[in-house]
Amino acid sequence: MDGSKAIMRLFIRLLLPCLASLLSCLQNVNAPKEIDMARNRVSLSTRPVDDAPTARMPSSVVKAMQVPFGLQITAYLSSVQYGPGELYLQGVIFSDREQRFEDGASIRTSIIMSAQEIQGFFVVRTLSSLYVVCDWAGDAARESSKSKH
Repeated sequence: MDGSKAIMRLFIRLLLPCLASLLSCLQNVNAPKEIDMARNRVSLSTRPVDDAPTARMPSSVVKAMQVPFGLQITAYLSSVQYGPGELYLQGVIFSDREQRFEDGASIRTSIIMSAQEIQGFFVVRTLSSLYVVCDWAGDAARESSKSKH
């Protein structure tokens, strides 16, 4: 019984901040980017989306893709930063194995479950995926990542 109570406490501890964050996002109708996973890119110009140039893959992503991680990597993230509360990551996705996003799409991951450093790269496990952080958006994000996960 004690094991199941501990699991329930851990689940509640992880779930409550997420629900609060989600509720906050839903209340702020003027900020759809907070709740949109950017699955469908909307053209900001008059030309069709199909004519838009594909995103150029950063050298850090190319380098990470050559590393044998020994894990089923879902995708590679560039220009990564933590979301509010450091519960999830925001960044630019490349080589999405599940083909949910196009290369160069801005995404927000699901909740971070764990992270580890493998061959100089952070490999982050979320609720449903395994991402390689190829580069960070700023030095502050890199420093906090070493102490938080």
